[in-house]
Amino acid sequence: MIAVRNYDIEPERFRHMALPICILQGEDTTDAMKKATGSLSDAIPGTETIILPGEGHVAMLSAPDKLASEIVHFFGGVGRT
Repeated sequence: MIAVRNYDIEPERFRHMALPICILQGEDTTDAMKKATGSLSDAIPGTETIILPGEGHVAMLSAPDKLASEIVHFFGGVGRT
């Protein structure tokens, strides 16, 4: 956990990305992960952040259907206006 807390994700490295970005985050994930995903979301224009209620950091294991549904929903809207 020390490595996670001390890791500097350097969100500015990603600012130039010009493609649809979706950040999926469990509502109950650690504060360090919330800070990192918030920094990324703030740095990358047009990023959509989806919070998965009642889930932690490993929603792909605890709620794979919920996670898959959000991914399908996100990609279903990409490029539509």
